[in-house]
Amino acid sequence: MGSLRGLRLAADTYSHRVPLHKPTDWEKKILIWAGRFKKEDEIPETVSFEMLDAAKNKIRVKISYVMIALTVAGCILMVIEGKKAARRHESLTSLNLEKKARLREEAMKAKTE
Repeated sequence: MGSLRGLRLAADTYSHRVPLHKPTDWEKKILIWAGRFKKEDEIPETVSFEMLDAAKNKIRVKISYVMIALTVAGCILMVIEGKKAARRHESLTSLNLEKKARLREEAMKAKTE
């Protein structure tokens, strides 16, 4: 019975303590980029896993927003370039036809030589 009581007390005391983690240099940068701390000097020696996870999730969201913006900008750029090519009467069909005609001419020249 005494051993069960000791286990129960150990479990109770552990459940109230938050496990801490000593952040690496990379994790310190993540905490700063996420806006949790202003400078590296302000970061405590140990931080909770929850704080670190929240900072990582915030960075993931920021990176996702940047990737969305870059994708939209790339799409807009491709539309603009496509319209410029259409004004120059360039299309994949016309480029392929010209390439095939040039290859036929080269084949004919090689055949006659």
